[in-house]
Amino acid sequence: MTQQKPARLPPKLEPRESVISASSHFVFQIIGNVLAIIAVWTAFAGLLAVTGTMGSGWQGRIVGALVMAGAVGLFLLGKRMAIENRVMRRRRD
Repeated sequence: MTQQKPARLPPKLEPRESVISASSHFVFQIIGNVLAIIAVWTAFAGLLAVTGTMGSGWQGRIVGALVMAGAVGLFLLGKRMAIENRVMRRRRD
């Protein structure tokens, strides 16, 4: 027979200091998520350019690679903004 593991409790959340602080973090979280979505679509266009579907010649492939690199940077920025600006922070118990 297998031994049952105890159920994991959900992480404890603590609110931000004030309503204004929480609302500004909420806005930054939305902006971060929007940046991540834009980055995904930009990376898709860069991928099409790298494969030669969009654009032509080696210039199109270089531009596509640069667009993909920019999309990765944009995605990381958006992810960092969204994670660090959560309205409710996780406690580190």
